[in-house]
Amino acid sequence: MAESGTCQKRENKCKAGFYCPATDDTSANCLACPGQIVFGQGCSCTDNQQTDNCTQCNGPLCTTCFAGTYLKDNTCKKCMKGCIDCKSQDACQKCVEGYVLNTSTNKCMKTCNSNKECIQEQGAQYCDVAAKICKTCKLQCDACETQDFCYFCSGDEDSVTTINGTCTARCSLLSNGQYCKDGTATACAPGLTSDCKCGNSQNCATCAEDTQKCGSCMPNHQMDKDGSCTICISGFEMRGFKCWPAEAEAEPEVVDKVSTGTGVIVGIIVGVVAVIGAVGGGLAYYFIKKGKK
Repeated sequence: MAESGTCQKRENKCKAGFYCPATDDTSANCLACPGQIVFGQGCSCTDNQQTDNCTQCNGPLCTTCFAGTYLKDNTCKKCMKGCIDCKSQDACQKCVEGYVLNTSTNKCMKTCNSNKECIQEQGAQYCDVAAKICKTCKLQCDACETQDFCYFCSGDEDSVTTINGTCTARCSLLSNGQYCKDGTATACAPGLTSDCKCGNSQNCATCAEDTQKCGSCMPNHQMDKDGSCTICISGFEMRGFKCWPAEAEAEPEVVDKVSTGTGVIVGIIVGVVAVIGAVGGGLAYYFIKKGKK
């Protein structure tokens, strides 16, 4: 056995000051820290005890952590999403590509061109297209188009999502043929701003005669075979159980290579024009000669 110790990916027997480079169950000699430690590996600050993502020890204590992690209580903890250099979970100093640092909050914000790019971010977020960064929706909104337009309100039992993108108080009791208007049960009528209750059907504007199915649908919805309005008309998509305008795909960024392609296209156009000119000249000459005969 080497003086530094030997190891496998699942069995670390490295001496203090060494790390395990093994990536599988094949035995390997432990190497001196920091070496070429990668994320998930770590230096052993004490014999046979790896400190994950630690790159340097001072005696039994870890002193330096791998990029994207920070030191706390002798362990290396992961930075917030999008952060490559942080002092704590809430204090980022540098963000990875695709994120920008908010210097007032020390948090990383994802750059974006459309709301779809913000869906996977922590919490409910939307894309501020002017600033091109993901921002947080209002407190009572779980999904939003903008800061002022919510399409799925938080706490479905406590609030109602209106077709105007606002969240209003939910009525304690609704009968079929009624909708909730600012917390008050109101008879369904043209111009209603939220679903008319028709049994368990969704997105009804009016009820059918049996009051259990939709008689007509809210704007931008179509009725399915079960009498519920769960189908969106063309140009709209289902988000938060309602149909909202379909979000256009972000246009791809223009890269330098396009200029090369443009030059080729221009060359082709010039060539085509030259051919047309030659053909046109030949025809003109033919008809002139024919006219002189």
